[in-house]
Amino acid sequence: MVSCIRNRIYFRNLNNLSIHTFIQTLFETKRDIRKRELKKSSFQPVVFKHLLWRAAAKMSREVRNVRLMRPGIAVLILSGRYAGRKAIVVKSYDDGSNDKPYGHALVVGIDRYPRRILRKMGKKRIDNRSKIKPFIKLVNYNHLMPTRHSVNIPFNTTVINKNCLADKPKKRVALLDAKLKLQQRYRSNENPWFFRKLRF
Repeated sequence: MVSCIRNRIYFRNLNNLSIHTFIQTLFETKRDIRKRELKKSSFQPVVFKHLLWRAAAKMSREVRNVRLMRPGIAVLILSGRYAGRKAIVVKSYDDGSNDKPYGHALVVGIDRYPRRILRKMGKKRIDNRSKIKPFIKLVNYNHLMPTRHSVNIPFNTTVINKNCLADKPKKRVALLDAKLKLQQRYRSNENPWFFRKLRF
């Protein structure tokens, strides 16, 4: 009989015990023994594995159903020429298209923001400083950051669409329509946060 007085562990037969295990047990501390005991007695969620899988599947289904890039959602452009600009999703293409086989969205954003207005300024100067320069662009979802805010500007989808980007005269008309809609919303003093330049 071999006794380990340090840990108060007694081994009656060495035949069933490997040398490696024996050495390991010799140098075990009280803390290690307690850990091992806790591990044995701890609750094992293996019994409820099927329930966890079912819950995970349900959750993933719900997440899939929630569309982040809904029309009207305010987004931030993360890269490219318009990085840091605020934009509104006009139409989203979750499954992509033939020419762009990835998730993307048609957005209308503000390239040049309106400048600060003071009370002492005249009407003409206020009109000049309230001008907005918009942009229309198809952007990959990877380069968009959706926000919790939404801006409900009723853009004319017959004018602002995918086809207008390829044709220059159509794009000019679409940009003019977007400009008028954005300026109208700015003057009504609704969603003032959207028309402020993002400082970063």
